[in-house]
Amino acid sequence: MMTTTTPTRESVPTIPSTSTTSTETTGARFAAAAGVAFVVLTLASTFAAGSPPASDASAAKIATYFHDHSGGIRAQLLLGGLGIAALLWWFGTLWRLLSRAENERPRLAVVAAVGLATGLGLALLNGVVIGTAAIRTIDPATTRLFYSFSVVAISAAGFGLGTFLLATSVVTYRTRVTPVWVSCLGFVAGLAFFAGTIGSVTDAHGVVALGLGAFFVWCVWLLAVSATMWRSATDAKTRP
Repeated sequence: MMTTTTPTRESVPTIPSTSTTSTETTGARFAAAAGVAFVVLTLASTFAAGSPPASDASAAKIATYFHDHSGGIRAQLLLGGLGIAALLWWFGTLWRLLSRAENERPRLAVVAAVGLATGLGLALLNGVVIGTAAIRTIDPATTRLFYSFSVVAISAAGFGLGTFLLATSVVTYRTRVTPVWVSCLGFVAGLAFFAGTIGSVTDAHGVVALGLGAFFVWCVWLLAVSATMWRSATDAKTRP
C-alpha cells in the first residue's frame, strides 16, 4: 500500500519591509530631535528662575528669592517637565540600541532604564517641591526647609543618573555603538553625578556646583548620542 506525503513548507526568513525600515528610521530621527529638545528645555529651565541662593543661605535670603522669582520658578517646573517627557521619548530608541548591542538579552540596558527612572523621578520631585514653595506664601523657616528638601532630592538624583550613564557607557564602549570619546564622556558625567550626591548629606555650596557641572557634561554627551542616532538612521535609509 502506497502512502503519499504532503511536502512541508520550510520556513523562510522574513526580510524587513521597506515600510518597517522607514518607520524605524523616522522613529530614530524623532528620538534624536527629542534628545536635542530635552537639552534646550532643561537648559532654559535651569536659567529661568535666575541665580538661586546658596544651599546654606539664611532663611530670609531664601524666602526673598522665592518671592522675587515666583513666576520664573513656575516656568522652570513647566519647562523641566516637558524636557523629561522629551527625554523619555529619546530613551525609547536608546533602549533599542542597547538591547540590540546586548543581543536582545538586555542586562545593562535594564540597569540603565531603572537608573534613569530613579534619577528623573527625584529630579521631578525637586521641581515639585520648589514649585510648591513658589506658589504658596509661607514663613521663611518653612521656605528654607522646602529649599533644603529640593537640594537633597536633586543631589540624590545623581545616584540614578550616574548609574544610567555608567551602564549605558559600558555597553556603548564594548560594542562601539557610539564613538569611543562619547562613551568616555559618559563615564566622566556618570562619575561626576556620583560625586555630586555628596550634596544629599551636606549643604556646602561647592558640592551643588559639582552636580551642576555633571549636568552640563551630561547635556554634551546626550547631544553626541542624539547625533549618533540621527546619523545611524540616515545610514540605514540610504543602505540598499
